[in-house]
Amino acid sequence: LTDNDDDDVGPRINQSGEVVWRGYDGNDDEIFYFDGTNIIQLTDNYYDDAEPRINDSGEVVWHGYDGIDNEIFFYDGAHIIQLTHNDYVDWHPQINNNGEVVWYSINLAADAAVAYGGIDFGGNYRQGNDGGDFNFGPYLPCLIANAGFGFRMPKEILMLALLFISMLIVLHQIRETFKT
Repeated sequence: LTDNDDDDVGPRINQSGEVVWRGYDGNDDEIFYFDGTNIIQLTDNYYDDAEPRINDSGEVVWHGYDGIDNEIFFYDGAHIIQLTHNDYVDWHPQINNNGEVVWYSINLAADAAVAYGGIDFGGNYRQGNDGGDFNFGPYLPCLIANAGFGFRMPKEILMLALLFISMLIVLHQIRETFKT
């Protein structure tokens, strides 16, 4: 799909053959989308955008820097929608085939974190442990910290835990890729 001197990394493909990836545009990392015919540059800004994910409907999520911290963005096939606009570092989004999105949110200022946030496109937004149920199989971020349990987790420990969870997700994705 690409033939350039820059790094194109993290490709994801859906059942329809649509592909998303992060690529360098000469200034910073941007999100690119192949719709089966054309390559479309979804982002064009002066901040890094990363970790694109695509579902079988061609909907795309990623995190991007907004000048303050990372936020979550969603592409519905026609428009880009910023899902988060807060003081948390929002990252590692996942999207299912219903268009529901989950991500990790970290409140660095509080030295603790809410381990996940999410939205379904019925307009329901959830963050932390509010009793909501997201069905994302192996992608469900399940680590909850400072979310009503009466304890705080130092951000260093949380970052290590999130790194471990991210590694498990990658290992699962690799296993699923080679499972035939």
